[in-house]
Amino acid sequence: MKKMKKKVALVLAVSMLFAGVVSASSMWGTYKGNQIIKVKDMNGNELVVQDVPAISYQGRTMVPISMLKQLGVQVEWVGKTQTVYVTLPNGASSTANNYDAISIAKQVSSKGFEFVDMVSDGKGFIQITFYYNHALDSMPDDVFDLALSLSAKSAAESTRIIDINNVELSVLTDYIRDFKAGKITADQLLKQYRYNEQSANNSNSGSAQTQVSPSSYPELYSNDGKTFLGILTSNEFESDGVFNEFGTYGSKFSSDSIWNEFGDYGSKFSSESAFNKFASEPPIIVFNGKIIGYLTVNENIKNGISPYSLLKWLEDNGY
Repeated sequence: MKKMKKKVALVLAVSMLFAGVVSASSMWGTYKGNQIIKVKDMNGNELVVQDVPAISYQGRTMVPISMLKQLGVQVEWVGKTQTVYVTLPNGASSTANNYDAISIAKQVSSKGFEFVDMVSDGKGFIQITFYYNHALDSMPDDVFDLALSLSAKSAAESTRIIDINNVELSVLTDYIRDFKAGKITADQLLKQYRYNEQSANNSNSGSAQTQVSPSSYPELYSNDGKTFLGILTSNEFESDGVFNEFGTYGSKFSSDSIWNEFGDYGSKFSSESAFNKFASEPPIIVFNGKIIGYLTVNENIKNGISPYSLLKWLEDNGY
């Protein structure tokens, strides 16, 4: 599968080829203080400006994606994720089997799925997520099998299905491919799934609130047990894993991530942080509903594990 970032880069490259030359005298006028650029195709035909024209902005030529539609570019907008999916004409940006997010979404749109999202790390697709408009336990078998089939044919490395109640199933897509190829049984596939359910109503003060985790990975919570901080696994593709840098709990920009150096749980100055050597309330490590340790660089805390040693500890223990 072509990389999503590469898709956009290709589109921008095309727009640069078609853009006119900007002169210092604003040859074609200005739009909100920026020089207007004429855009023509390779036959010299000028593209029609429908609302916003192409402009020169900070030395770069900016062409509205809507204008590129005149060149046969397909554009899909998903408001919920603030994402634009771009496909070049003649299938230049799709896979040989055309299993991109747009085609998959079209195939499941009448089956109760709200939308499909695919995440790229710039090198390839690492995750495909199906958002289901109903409860997972009410999903018909044929609909579930359709999602598995489409996922198996995608290039994503991990697959998630999230229902209307935020209940989630996640698994490495290779297991789905093995199941579809008859290499493993349905029961064997089921054992590989992680089932996660976070309820906003679980707020019992002073107790750790755990997710339902059949594969029994340790989990990380704030010291008071009220804020879930991720699954402790060395698998960097686990959607809720602390080492998934594109996930909520592994991103250095997320407020619920220990890797956010400006957040409560990653700052060197917060008493709740794993990285404050004087922290009095560092994150707790929970396994099967019990606190088994603390994630902290504070050497005075008993049963503390340094975040710098966390990955090795997980690998050594088979997580």
